[in-house]
Amino acid sequence: MPQAQPSRAGDAAPAVRNAARVVASAIRTHWKRTRDELMKVCSPRVGLNVHDLRVALRRLLAALELAQCLDVRVPAKTAKALERLLSALSPLRDLEVQKQTLERLGEDQPELLQLAERLEERRSVLARRVVQKLDEFAPELVERALEHCAEALETETAVPEVARILLLAAVVRRYVKFDRRRHAVAGSDRHALHGVRIAFKKYRYAVEIARPLLPRHAERALTAMKLFQDELGAIQDAGVLIDTLSSTKPLARHTKAVQLLLGGLKHEQRRRIETMVIALGAQVTAHPPAFSEVFG
Repeated sequence: MPQAQPSRAGDAAPAVRNAARVVASAIRTHWKRTRDELMKVCSPRVGLNVHDLRVALRRLLAALELAQCLDVRVPAKTAKALERLLSALSPLRDLEVQKQTLERLGEDQPELLQLAERLEERRSVLARRVVQKLDEFAPELVERALEHCAEALETETAVPEVARILLLAAVVRRYVKFDRRRHAVAGSDRHALHGVRIAFKKYRYAVEIARPLLPRHAERALTAMKLFQDELGAIQDAGVLIDTLSSTKPLARHTKAVQLLLGGLKHEQRRRIETMVIALGAQVTAHPPAFSEVFG
């Protein structure tokens, strides 16, 4: 996780750029990625793998949230359509991850492969619901609304330095929310860590979008931020798999292979959570990263 760093030559903030154009560019970029991933998901040759589509949607929604701080908004109907699509994809993604894990671990364990087959049945049901949501989604209408938003940003008349401060203040607010969640973590509460993960993800995406306005060392910090987020994600994925295995029918749950897997997962989960809690505790008294400071 990025630490506050002292000022260095070459790390000064870049010359003032048009913050509104930075956000407009992000909206167009992340919509293009979302549209490309939609085409992949809908292609029978590729199959319904929704992870990359979810990431693209999250980044697009992050850009739209930052546009609001510059007083530019997409129609509520458009934002709701994107949020509903993202919400529909999340349970399917969780099942995909669990099924892949069981298949990987169960190459020589028939009991685990049986569980994977059972998850595949559930995944197929969810996949049909997602296909229905995709059929209801109107990309042409969404694209027009997003382009209108981007054009409104490009014609934004705010003084560039004011727009920059407003955008970076939005980044700071996301850091503050993450910081509050981080302070609230106590013991081995996985659900509290999940809240940290969500807040940190929003902060990271905001930093990525605002990157052209930030000092050079922000690029290096983003690498550490991704590793931190990935570890929080691994904790969450393992927790979801543990919950699934613990709630399976007694006959399957009590097989030796499942019991061994469940015990190993719980042991590794405790170790990871303990390590993460220690890392968060060490960060509690740290200053915000330098690139989160509006007037730094």
